[in-house]
Amino acid sequence: MTSQPEPSARGGANPTASHAQPGTGRASTGPGRRCARGGTAQGGAVTVELVGIIPLLVAVTLAMVGLIAVARDELLAQGAAREGAREAALAADDARAAAAVRAVLPPGRAARVAVLPAGPDRVRVSVSLETRLLFGVPPVEVRAEAVALRESGPSPPEVGP
Repeated sequence: MTSQPEPSARGGANPTASHAQPGTGRASTGPGRRCARGGTAQGGAVTVELVGIIPLLVAVTLAMVGLIAVARDELLAQGAAREGAREAALAADDARAAAAVRAVLPPGRAARVAVLPAGPDRVRVSVSLETRLLFGVPPVEVRAEAVALRESGPSPPEVGP
């Protein structure tokens, strides 16, 4: 079966039936038509769109990884400050409270710890962690504080080797 040009109302061949591009002498493919190479005419457009979208998807993924790192460090700082405040409330020794904070954090993790009085019978422990983000983004400082009521009575025995 070969396709024949359809006659137009004026008696000649219908120029729109072959989808000829004016001035080029080449036939164009319409929507959904197959190209000579076997693909569709829109195949190149999809490639160009992907080239534009893939870097955007990578950037959004990296931003999400950075947000997750900040959230993780926020939870670490909160837990460490809470544990330090508990220890400072039980023992009057600020060094033990700072050691309790560092024991909660992962090994080798740098942190700034401050144990300060928050009133006549309260203690405040502040923990600051520096979160490094990806690809040269400046680090973010995450801070958490916890306040506890000082316990009266003897200090608990020191635990450790």
